[in-house]
Amino acid sequence: MTKDSLIPKGKWKVVDIAPLAVSGIPSPWNAAIDKLQTARSMWLSQMADGDKEFASLINGMFTASYYWMYKKKWNKRFKLPFPSNVSKPAEPLGDLFLSTLNLCEALHTLGYGSQYRNAGEWFFAVAFDIENLVIERSFVDNSSRSDLEFIRPLVKKYRDCRNPHDNLKHPHLWSLVETTLEVQIKGKSPDLLRRFWMGGTKETPGFIRAWSAYATFLDHQKGLQRCYLKNGEILARVPKNSGKDEVIFRSKNHALKPVL
Repeated sequence: MTKDSLIPKGKWKVVDIAPLAVSGIPSPWNAAIDKLQTARSMWLSQMADGDKEFASLINGMFTASYYWMYKKKWNKRFKLPFPSNVSKPAEPLGDLFLSTLNLCEALHTLGYGSQYRNAGEWFFAVAFDIENLVIERSFVDNSSRSDLEFIRPLVKKYRDCRNPHDNLKHPHLWSLVETTLEVQIKGKSPDLLRRFWMGGTKETPGFIRAWSAYATFLDHQKGLQRCYLKNGEILARVPKNSGKDEVIFRSKNHALKPVL
């Protein structure tokens, strides 16, 4: 079984990404982000030794995306504490989390999502589902299908007023989309839909726009290469017929620090 993810091209470098400090984040978002980071830390600690290095890549990507969300939502002058080859690939995922947060906040303010105590709790649940979706796409023996081929049909169904998600596997993500489609079909809150669902801006994209931008990023980003885990080694996949895949990390015992 091989397991795929995306990493920056160039010289391999271990980058230690500390968890985002939530002390400067207002309630209820501080508790939501803290829970996300705690949940992923527990997930990483429970991984089998042969999978920990690869799981650390994914965990680092999530952590870097939280920093982007913090910068764009609460502190635009904040300087990201890691190099650009790590920060830039995480930005589209950070935008996706930010669009999810804004959509949960807007809907909850109008009385939707009453099963959640507050918008932060709703955001945590949906973001956790999105992370699980990313993880499921990475830890599968299905390397021939790209993330791009998976994301674009999601975007098309959103635009066609259809819910592509499984209400058993990802119930909170399914519920958020279902609620938003209900608002759209009934013709309610056009400003909410314009800002937080269909449109938004480049800096603060709506939910559909953020997913679409993530797909475009994967399609055009020449600074990334696909990597996969096999027999305790992380290898970078090279173009067909251009040689053997390159081993960029080899260790079954050393725990790789979280990196993108």
